[in-house]
Amino acid sequence: MTEAQVRTAVDAIAMSVRADGGDLQLLGYDDERKVARVGYDLDSSCDVCVLTPDQLGQLLGTALERQAPEVTLELSQLET
Repeated sequence: MTEAQVRTAVDAIAMSVRADGGDLQLLGYDDERKVARVGYDLDSSCDVCVLTPDQLGQLLGTALERQAPEVTLELSQLET
């Protein structure tokens, strides 16, 4: 999987998170290690977020797993 493919998977979910006032960003992709680093913000401006960070991680993990089971997700809260 390429970084562009990872970005596409993350951006598809990010649209929904942003619509609720949160944020989701691909922070980086290590092609050698097959690790996608993704940052989220559900606290500061997300008034109506329906996902918890754990649920968001599961959703992202499932989306990436469907497209590239070899990619590992590292999810962390964005610093505001």
